[in-house]
Order: sequence, then C-alpha cells, then structure tokens
Amino acid sequence: MIHKISKTHSKLSTIVVAFDAGYRSEKTLGCNKGVSHMLEHCIFKGTANRTAEQINREIAHLGGHSNALTSFDIVQYYITAPTENIEKCTEILSDMVFNPLIPEDEFIKEKEVVKEEELSTNDSIYSYMFKSLAKEFFSNYLAEDIIGNQESISKFTREELIKFHSTYYNKDWAIVSLCSNMNKRDAKCMLEKYFGKPSGRIRRFTDYSESEHRSANRLEITKSGIEHTYVSISFPISSSLMIKKAEKTVLDGILSMGMDSRLFSEVREKRGLVYGVSGYSMLSKGGGIYSIDFSTRDKNVEEAISVIKDELLKIKSDLVSDEELVRSKNKIKTSLYASNENSQSPAFYEIQKVLNGSPSIEEYIQNIDKINSADIKNIAENIFNMDKMFVLVCRKE
Repeated sequence: MIHKISKTHSKLSTIVVAFDAGYRSEKTLGCNKGVSHMLEHCIFKGTANRTAEQINREIAHLGGHSNALTSFDIVQYYITAPTENIEKCTEILSDMVFNPLIPEDEFIKEKEVVKEEELSTNDSIYSYMFKSLAKEFFSNYLAEDIIGNQESISKFTREELIKFHSTYYNKDWAIVSLCSNMNKRDAKCMLEKYFGKPSGRIRRFTDYSESEHRSANRLEITKSGIEHTYVSISFPISSSLMIKKAEKTVLDGILSMGMDSRLFSEVREKRGLVYGVSGYSMLSKGGGIYSIDFSTRDKNVEEAISVIKDELLKIKSDLVSDEELVRSKNKIKTSLYASNENSQSPAFYEIQKVLNGSPSIEEYIQNIDKINSADIKNIAENIFNMDKMFVLVCRKE
C-alpha cells in the first residue's frame, strides 16, 4: 500500500482509493466485458456495517460528494467533504471499498442501471462517434467500451464481481491519496488508522501490449436527431510519446487551446466554417489517440478538413514563433495553477504520479518552461503522420 499526502489551502478535503485494476484487467480473469465498471457501481451498495441507503445518507450528512471512475488502466473511489468531516468520510470510504457485500437484490437492480447508462451513451454525439472510431482505429482493448454492451452486462454474475474484487482490491495493493489542509502528522495518523501502515509498494496488473492502428482511412456514419455534420480527425499516439506529455500540452496550446489558437483562428475566425474546433488526447498504457473535432453544415465539411490538414502540415514543417510558445506556456500554467486551488485535482494527480510516473506539478512546469520551437516541431512530426490520419464523419440520418 502507498499513502500520498498533499496540501491545499481549500477548506475542502478529498480522499481517494485507487487500484491498478481498470478495464484491461478483466481479460486476465476471463470476465464479461465491463465487470470492472459494474463493480464500481456495486461498491456503493452496502457493507456489513451499512446499507446502500445508509452510505448515501451518511456521506450527504457530512456534506460529502462521492463518486468513482473506471478507465482502461485505473479504478478510483473518492469522497470530497469539508475538512472537519473528512475523517468520518475516510472511515466510510475504507469500509465501502474493502468490505462490500454486493447483495443479490442490489446487484440485479444495478445491472439494469448500467444497461441504462450504456444506452444513454448513444444519445451523446461524441460518445456515439468515439465508439465507432475506436472499433476501427484500435486493435487491442482500447477498441472496447469500458461499460461493456447490453449482451455482456446481461451476463454479469455476482460471483465474478466478488472474484474480481478479491483478486485486485487487496488492501496491500491500494494507493490512498489525501489532499487537505490538515497537518501532515494528523493526516498520516488518519490514513494509518483506517487503511493500515503503508509498505511503499503496490502490485501492478498490466498489459502493455502496443495497439496497432489502420493506415489512413475515412469512415462515414449517420445518426438521427442531429442537424450539423460532426467530424473527428484522429492520429495514433504510441506509448513512447506518453513521456513527452509536456511537449504535447504546449503543442495543444498553440494548435487548439483557446480563441487565440491556430485552428480557431484559421477555421472559425478567418473563414467562418465552424462555431468551435478543439483538440484532445486519450492516453493509455497501450498507446492512445489525438483527435481534432468540429461540427458544421455539410457544405463546409471538406473545406474545414482541408484547412485543418494544412495547419497540421504547417506546424510539422515550420518552427513556431517564440511569442506563440510564451502564450501557450502561460495558458497551461493558468490551467495548472487553477487545478491546484481545489482538493480533488491534487489528490488525483498523486495517483497518476504513482501509476504512470507523472512528474510533480513543480517538475511539470519546469519541463514546460524548457520546451523550445524545435521540440514542438519534433512532436508534431511524430503525431501528425498523414499516412495514419483517420477521418470520421457523422451525418444526419
């Protein structure tokens, strides 16, 4: 077990318990797809000490907000509450995560809830598009939906959830992160009281198989109930590029972050082709994806794609200006400083430091400051391989 304690000036505290046990861990046990996410739901359904209703009411009584997150790599449970109530919330979270009962009646009901959640993702245009993109774009577990599908959810059994929990949710393998304004001695005593003494080690359950990607391709799909045509232009990111997160973030700032970015300026401001255009990345141990999204009237689609492609070729071939570098770095610093004004972001960031080797915020800012124009050109050349460009177009049905 690893304990991480960070400081905030906020009067809110956040306690997180995380495991290296996301979606990709399911394959090892031969589980139905989506079991890791289903267990996330069921952790809130009662312990030997509390019913599901008691868990919800106790946390609410303390002014707490609780939730959980399941990704391909990690599962995390957390409660944010006023610092004066965080010790009781810490006891509740420990009880939930390590002593779940998963009553049969609650399990059956929650399967139906997860089915509703899976169906609702199709109502979101971007979730609907990403499902189609992932199936065509990735070759490994990244092609799958973390929630599962209607068929796999129907096959879930209480026994496989219990098996998944007993295999991966060992207290010795937990990462516990607390961000609060408590003094460090009190924080350390509290974590040891409810989780035990840390060993400084965890067990990793990893599948680092690199995802393969198709060569340049274009996929056309349709969806009812939309007026715009939605477009996603995507490129694969290899796991080797994940260590260049600072370079990629500065690239984002120049290319697609804010109204001063190149894509916003060229596609919207100069040509009026879109209302908005943005870039984002999805990163995992087996690689990831860099996507640029926009929506517009159908008659503007091809011109907008052409303009974006030209901008990508330009940032690959020409050095960005010093002024652009400074602007991007300052935008990133604003975002980083703002994230440290609450207790949640630092608590979650400590988990990333353990599982993904992320630098501290201070080290990350130092890395940002060191980046030069040649670094941006180099990472742009690595990401924007036109032989791997995948264009997904979603039109009105």
